[in-house]
Amino acid sequence: VIDMVVGVPEGISVSDWAHFGSTVTMHANAGITGTLAVGGVATFGSTIVIVGTSGNYSHTGTAKFGNTVTVNGVLGATGGIFAPRIGGQFSNASTGGALRLIDGVVFPLTVAGVQAALDEVETVGGGVVIIPSQAGISVSTTAVNIPNRVKLMGTADHTSTATFIATSGASVSAMVKNKNVDGTQQYAYVEGIYIDGNKSSGAVVGAGLNLTAVYVGTRIKDVLITNCAGNGLVIGGSGASIGAGQLVWDNITVTGCNDHNILIDGPVDSVYGLQTTSESVAAGKAMMRIANATATASRGHAFFGVHMEGTSACDGVVIDGCCNVHMDNVVWDGGAAQLNVIK
Repeated sequence: VIDMVVGVPEGISVSDWAHFGSTVTMHANAGITGTLAVGGVATFGSTIVIVGTSGNYSHTGTAKFGNTVTVNGVLGATGGIFAPRIGGQFSNASTGGALRLIDGVVFPLTVAGVQAALDEVETVGGGVVIIPSQAGISVSTTAVNIPNRVKLMGTADHTSTATFIATSGASVSAMVKNKNVDGTQQYAYVEGIYIDGNKSSGAVVGAGLNLTAVYVGTRIKDVLITNCAGNGLVIGGSGASIGAGQLVWDNITVTGCNDHNILIDGPVDSVYGLQTTSESVAAGKAMMRIANATATASRGHAFFGVHMEGTSACDGVVIDGCCNVHMDNVVWDGGAAQLNVIK
């Protein structure tokens, strides 16, 4: 117990070492050039700076940092370190590199919470936002907008509870989409996300995931999209003058949509797909439709490993108004009601 008179501006200063076996609350600055060891709960409401071996911090209980922690040496933890905001010396508005975790507290498990994290990362030049598996984030009337140079990453995709699920009264053009569709967004990156359009509840979802007018660096990986009243996955240009591409998807599954499961529409250049699964689309629709009605070409698409499955009177792959489309190892594993495997 350290009692100090009111008005001491220096706080607690220790030149050798300090050991606290219980709860310590510091409302002033802690100036320690030796070792700080805390055996109970340490709450730091201000800034803490840990510098090299002359400023080691050892803790066996719970440490809560309410502001900025700067570590110029080595920070070791035998339990775990959790912080919803992680930057670093290479994280700035020019280079990006920020990391945000959707923790349910600082960034709530809501569309607004996810959007706040995405927007923060955008302001520092880009980075990664991580969502836990089975988050079950409800989407009603507002989409999640992925800004430029930002990666939206989940920790799992094909799980029992969706990352994003439409509410029964949802009415949204897309559940997840890129932020800028005027040709100014370089890329959007989505990985490990499960999107459920929840059409059986009456939710009106135009697309589960819509990426429009994005270019090199765009990637969709380990993503499951299901049960949308509209399309599942949409990739498109923004009119005849603003196209999209080149972009990659890897291990995507789209199932049970009332419109086309996968739609590539407009002047899109060079979509490369590896391991595509499309199942149980509505009758009269396509498992994958690649179409273009503009004067600007849609071309140079390549898909390796396309698996389609279903029993409705639907088409498999429909190619309309496009050129230079390569498909390798296309499999239909379904009933005899299909209209065309490739049209």
